[in-house]
Amino acid sequence: MRTFYAFLVTEELREDDPTTRLPRIHVPRKEARPFSPEQIEAMLTSGAYKRTRAMILLGYRQGFRVSQIARVHAHDIDVQAMRINTIGKGGKARRLPLHPVIAELADSMPQDTWWFPARNDPSRPMRSQSVTDLITKAKIRAGILDPLLTPHSLRHSFGTELVENGVDIRVVQELMTHEDLSTTQIYTRVSDRLKTAGIAALSPVPIPAHSGRAREVPPIAA
Repeated sequence: MRTFYAFLVTEELREDDPTTRLPRIHVPRKEARPFSPEQIEAMLTSGAYKRTRAMILLGYRQGFRVSQIARVHAHDIDVQAMRINTIGKGGKARRLPLHPVIAELADSMPQDTWWFPARNDPSRPMRSQSVTDLITKAKIRAGILDPLLTPHSLRHSFGTELVENGVDIRVVQELMTHEDLSTTQIYTRVSDRLKTAGIAALSPVPIPAHSGRAREVPPIAA
């Protein structure tokens, strides 16, 4: 609504913007919904083909969105410099550190073309939806039926593990190619796994069988 009225004022179709008097509504950002390491392992070892495993690892260890996974080209990978080029949101080119597992994977992937070429036209990359479909099939094959866990959750796993391993939040922001730091902040919320581990770390307290209070003896009647 604010954008609409701002447009009207800019185009001189209105003299005032009534939305400036309205209170701003805070819309909380969604929580990160990562796969657990055990779920990732299950996806990688439940019959997924090499191509799909590569997609999963790009999401999990490079933090790539499905659109970025679909457009990985052999020329984007510089194993010598341990860097990978990608196009982030807004069409911005990024050069990021290459994770060792992706560097190892590069040896068995296409060396001079798209890693995931389109079936009908190998000169073009696969569609993002096709990447989504393949990862989703791997997820279901692994017995993961939670509808809230999606291919984008691989990226959430990437961000969550960075934060849990003590990586500075601004470094996480750069690795995830977030324009706004507030987007990265969702990964700073303490995960259920860490909460459970925190409780488990507390030393046990023995439960006494009795209160320890001395038993009162009633007075003897005279």
